[in-house]
Amino acid sequence: MDEISTTKPSIIVKNIIETILTIIVLIFCARCLKFIQTDSQIIMNNPRLIKKFTISKSNDIDVYLLIITASQNKKRTDYALNNWIPEFVNKYNKSEIVFVSDEPVENNFSLKTLILFKNYTTKVAIEQGEIQYGNKFKDTEKTIKFYHGMKDFYENTKYRWFKYQDDDGAIYVPNFGVMMKDFNQQFNPNEEMVVKGACTMHTSVVYDGEEDLYIQGGTGLVMSRKSIEFFLKHFDEWFRDLHIYEDRHLMRMFEKMGISGVNISSTYFIGDPFKEPNMDIIIRNKMFEYIQECPKVHPPTQCKPEFYEFRKIASYHKYWYLDFLDEYLRNNILPKGLRFYDNHCDPQVCLMKETNVSEQ
Repeated sequence: MDEISTTKPSIIVKNIIETILTIIVLIFCARCLKFIQTDSQIIMNNPRLIKKFTISKSNDIDVYLLIITASQNKKRTDYALNNWIPEFVNKYNKSEIVFVSDEPVENNFSLKTLILFKNYTTKVAIEQGEIQYGNKFKDTEKTIKFYHGMKDFYENTKYRWFKYQDDDGAIYVPNFGVMMKDFNQQFNPNEEMVVKGACTMHTSVVYDGEEDLYIQGGTGLVMSRKSIEFFLKHFDEWFRDLHIYEDRHLMRMFEKMGISGVNISSTYFIGDPFKEPNMDIIIRNKMFEYIQECPKVHPPTQCKPEFYEFRKIASYHKYWYLDFLDEYLRNNILPKGLRFYDNHCDPQVCLMKETNVSEQ
């Protein structure tokens, strides 16, 4: 009896200890689960982390993307190399990004640079007897770089599409694929002359106050292989008449192709800053209630009379002005009805009524 009486208390103590340990383990596991859930929320709310987990290859996008830059603009190329380019080269492995500059652009992605010697301007070209026309020194340099990019694309690659942009432009990578799939469904780039970009108009520097139609050059444009073939064939004649900004003069070539402002217009591009003062601040701070309703009728324009969707933007200009765009698109923060439209040079922002949104 004595032996039995001494054994029972030890069994009870043992059971109590095991129960306490089990409770501790359960509490610990619950905290672990909470930590895992919290960590997942952090990942989902951080676009930089999302990129590490959601990249999937897209083999049907074949684009030669030319970035026009110069050695003094290293800050701009660094931005691209640290932000949208890593996702682009991983996702669109059948496409190619190429820089054109006066010096090689150092990078970790094996991206090549077409070298155009430093300070190649109209002045330099005239002194060398190469050309005797034009007075826009900066834009002549840019146009020559654009030409070398087109030439490399057409003569040395088999890509079907050509995209060019300034070094202060940026790409929202997920929508870029949506855009190119859309174009592939609509057009045969090897057979059709296609040009797409941010169409706009302006009464400046061209015809003494007459409103001029053009495609905004900073965000660049997408051109089919067939249109590049035509451009190279007629480049000398077009370049001989260059006396204004390159994006203004591009319209002369597109008109020669039979392409209108309506044909060029695309919801995937946005160029100049917004017409309304501080609109970037309003959107950045999600003050959407301060945005005016879209007009019932689009203002007169030579571009396509369309209220473009913010949520479809793939290519944009002045990345520091729209630095919120990548995060807001990736996390679905922008209202479905948020639109922008051509209103004579600067895009105007508006909100489409919900009753009309479903019709878009």
